[in-house]
Parts: sequence; structure tokens; C-alpha cells
Amino acid sequence: MSFKCPLCMRIFSQRFAYTQHVQKCLKNVEVEVEEDDDNNDSEKYSSEMDIRSNLSSEYENDKVEVDDDNDVGRAFMNNMKFSNLEFSKCIKNILTVPDITQNFALSYENYEYNRESIYSEQNTGKWWKTTQESLPTGSKLLSIILYSDATTTDTLGKSQLHPIYITLGNIPIWHRNKQDAKQLLGYLPILEAANKDLVRDTFHKSLRHLLEPIILLKDGIDLFINNENTWFYPRVSTIIADWPEAASFCLVYKSSNSNLSCHSCLVKRENLANIDLSVNDVILRTHDKMRKHFENDTQRSVCIESVHNFFWDLPNINIYLATVPDRIHHLDLGLFRYQIIFMCDILKSQHVNGNKLVEEVDRRLAAIPRFPSIKIFSNGLQSIARLTASEYRSLMKVMIFVIDNLYDENNNEVDNFVNNDDLTKLYEYWNEMYILSRYEEFSESDLEKFNDAIHRWAWMFVKAFKFVSPSNLKLPKLHSWVYHIIDLIRSYGAINGYTTETYESLHKYFVKIPYQISNKKDVKPQLLRTIKRQAISIRMS
Repeated sequence: MSFKCPLCMRIFSQRFAYTQHVQKCLKNVEVEVEEDDDNNDSEKYSSEMDIRSNLSSEYENDKVEVDDDNDVGRAFMNNMKFSNLEFSKCIKNILTVPDITQNFALSYENYEYNRESIYSEQNTGKWWKTTQESLPTGSKLLSIILYSDATTTDTLGKSQLHPIYITLGNIPIWHRNKQDAKQLLGYLPILEAANKDLVRDTFHKSLRHLLEPIILLKDGIDLFINNENTWFYPRVSTIIADWPEAASFCLVYKSSNSNLSCHSCLVKRENLANIDLSVNDVILRTHDKMRKHFENDTQRSVCIESVHNFFWDLPNINIYLATVPDRIHHLDLGLFRYQIIFMCDILKSQHVNGNKLVEEVDRRLAAIPRFPSIKIFSNGLQSIARLTASEYRSLMKVMIFVIDNLYDENNNEVDNFVNNDDLTKLYEYWNEMYILSRYEEFSESDLEKFNDAIHRWAWMFVKAFKFVSPSNLKLPKLHSWVYHIIDLIRSYGAINGYTTETYESLHKYFVKIPYQISNKKDVKPQLLRTIKRQAISIRMS
């Protein structure tokens, strides 16, 4: 077992040596921090802001239960105080990473091959073209990508933090998906209150504080790129989040039982499993439409919360489309997990010896010989609730062989029987679709091929599992994947550019390790100081 210093990245084989080193490393970096602060008083790296007035330290807990019916609760909600890093400083820190500005996108690129548009990097998408045309002549677009997700800080899960990270869409995807291309922007408050509208309002006020420089920078910002100053206008392009987090950003109803549960469009719940909808049936949400319902007090008719959405005030963004589907939560931990669970339910329900068939699946999985990059599931699917995204991807590689010739035809004349051949084709169609989703670039013909693959898999998925699903497959993720992913590629580029595969590891370096170093009390300022020391240490190395 090895221990890695979070400040200088040295690796130790013994815990005692690691502990002694960290204590010395903290002191050494603290000296550099003090010197840096003395010389740069005008540029504070971390700042704390009161929305209305300062709040005493008794309200600075990580997670607070608020009774919004008393004066103390309302004081908390109206006087939020939280820790964050400066917006412009975060951007400049990202740009100090060596070679980060190599192939840095400065303008829209209209790539074509055989007279077909090619969508790869974000600056090849339609959003970049439209936004660039709205900027003053001579200025460049600085694309801001946000990622937000709450995480536990200890193994028991008793303490939580809600970090929000930032990266730039101008950076090529291959480099953007590395850890050094991302920066912690701050920690959002985690509150509990009987009146959920107050919690939602606080969430969006926190976002306003973090992102308000985008509104205030009316004349843009000058950044030193490739040995010259360049005039940029920052704009939020996409927000990467899982489904509940996306609902928080869009302020749509989170419940899957909502009549309009898709945060991108106004398709009714009863049509979520319908894969034959026309273009006219899928009416997209827009800021103007949702704001009008909010102002007319008819927000319930479109299933949005009674809270003003901060993103309505930001330029060049449609928050309902900018919350892009994340492949890990949408596919690996979402639709493919459903596919495995529903398959087991089918085997148990349509066969007299269904449990033995599930055991046979487990036996076949355990019998697969060892091979590089393939996980061995010695316990079969019994631990499916604890599988990671990487383990689900390993299952994708082998499930088609496990299911093949698993059982006979419908000898007992069971209603809605799923043939073994159809189940095998389902996994075949899934693999074809998943491979296409990982393309680094898409032409229009590739998008047509991808769209056909999605509908072919979705048709088989609905055919096989509609009668075994408790909700009759009224799954918002299924609808979103079938009807929105193709247009999002045209708008924001390849899916590889907005996946959380690398973002999940940031919790370790920006939350969990700094939390372990802290004294566990009033942790947010301590975490920000630790992260500041890391940045200074990296710049000095």
C-alpha cells in the first residue's frame, strides 16, 4: 500500500513517513502562501461573500437542517455565507498548466468531409457558431464547462460536501479529460428545510455568486494565450451532471412520476417509452417559454419549480439543453444497469426454473478465463447493486456470450415471452450503439448511423422489458437518450467532451484528501487553503 502526498505528489510506502512528510510539507508551503499573499493583496485566491450580511460561525456547517418557519431558519437562508475561489483566478490557474493552450480553440471551425459537416471538438458545434456571432468583433469565445456533484467526505457517509468544478471547452478533448485541466470553483451549500423552494432558491443564489462575473464582465477579459493577450468573453456552454443534479440546475420536478419529467422537452410521462414520436411531438423547453409560465404563475403546467432560475439571466445558454446527458450515469450506471436487472426479472418470471437460469448466468460469468482489461465476476451478478461504471463496461464485453443459448423456446406458452435470440440481439445492438457513442468525431452520415443504432436497440429494449418494468419503461433517461443526444452532438461536439469519467476522480483530490488533512471542523476554509497550497506547490515544481 502506498501513500501520496497531496501537496508535492511524493509517494511513500510507509504511513509514518507519509505523516511526517505531510506535516513538513504543509509548513513549507504555508511560508510560500504567506509570501504570495503579502505580494498579491489585491488578488485574493479565495474569497467568501455574504449575499446580504455576514453570518456567524454557527451557520457554517457542511450540512444544516433549517426550520424555515422560524426567524433563525429564515436568517440562515437570507444570509448565506460560503467559500469559493475567484472565477477569473480559476481560469488563469487552468491556463498555467504546461501545454494546456496547445491547439487552444479561438474560433468556430466548420469542418467538412465529402460535403458533410464534422462534429468533434466543441468549437465545431452549432452552439459555438451562434454564440461567436453574438460577440463583439475581434473578441473570442471562452467556453465554460461546469461539473457539480455532492460527495461524502468520510467512509461512513456522515459528512457531505457539494463541490463544483470548472474547465474550458476551448481545450482539446484529449487534454480536457485530464485532471490538470479542471479547477475547483467552490463548494455549494447543502441544506435541509421543510420548504424545498427555499433550498432551491439558495442553490441558485450560490450559483449566481459563483458565476456572476460572466454577467459583470461586460467588456470581457484579457487572457495571455500563446504569448499574446487575447480578448475573451466567457460563456457557460454545458453543465455536466447526473439526472437529479440536472433537475436542480433546470429547476424542473425531480420525481420520475412527474407528468413532464424530461428537463429538455415537454413530452408527457406516458410517452417516455414511445420511440416513434415525431419531431413535432418533442417540444423543447426554452428560457422564454419557462419564464413566461413562471411570471404568469402557471409553472405547474410545465412542471418547473416556483423559483427564479438564475440561468435565465445568463447570455447564450439554454439551461434545459446545456445540462447534457452524461454517458456514465445515462448508459453505464443507467440504461445498461436496467437492462441487466430486467433480464434477471425476465428469466425468473417466464421460466419455471428461472432462479436456476440466473444461477447459470452467474456460473458462466465466473467461468470466463482471465484476460487483460476484463474483470472476473466470481460471484456473478449477486453484487450488481455495488458495481462501478468500469465493471458494467466489463459486463458489456461478455454478456452477449453469456446469454447466447441460455434457454429453450416458449414451451409453456408464457404470455409476452422473450426469445433467447431476441435477448442476445438486444446485447448485440447495445454494443453497436455504445461503440458508436465513443466516436471522437461524427459526420452527418455517422449521426444517421448512430441514430439508427439507438432506435434499433431502444425498440428491442422496449419490446423485451415493457411488461416486466414496474413503470412500463417510463424512464426519462431512455427518452433523453433516444431523442436528444443526436442534436446535442450537433450543438456541442462529440459525447467524449461531456462525460464524467474523469470528473469523478476529482472528489479524491479536491474533497476527500484535503478533508482528511483538516481537523474536521469548519472544513471549507481549510480545504480551500490546502487546495491553494497544492496549486502553489505545482507552480513551483
